[in-house]
Amino acid sequence: MKNSTKVGLIVVLPTLLVFFLSIAFAGNDAAAKNDTTNITKNMTNVKMNTTTLQNMTNVTYKDYVTFSNNTGKSIEDAIVIYNAKTDWEGVDSEYYYLEKMFGKKGIDWNLDRQSLRDVGKRYYDVMEITLSDGRKLTIYFDITGFFGKL
Repeated sequence: MKNSTKVGLIVVLPTLLVFFLSIAFAGNDAAAKNDTTNITKNMTNVKMNTTTLQNMTNVTYKDYVTFSNNTGKSIEDAIVIYNAKTDWEGVDSEYYYLEKMFGKKGIDWNLDRQSLRDVGKRYYDVMEITLSDGRKLTIYFDITGFFGKL
């Protein structure tokens, strides 16, 4: 199945689900309407996250700091940060990336822990976050390019 077909299904299927649920709940009590509203919001978030994941390859910070196409789900697939001139700029770009990916910090996600790992001659920031829906994620950034630059 082509990627465009998959994306189309991701967008269309939630809409159909909301439509059928709204018919099923028609005439029921207010709690049922709230359930439909919550499902609609969740489906919108799914569409938004799918779109965000596809557009992350074009993200730049301060017009020159760029990011690799990696997922950040493991050290082996860490998001590489390019062209950051200092530690501060590099760390700022990590938070910028997370906000582009997951939304507003403190509203859509919270940082639980940030730690540094070194593997061989490479350095990684490990960001442990909790999304507003309760999911916990760990995102790895390869910070070798700017680590130790003041």
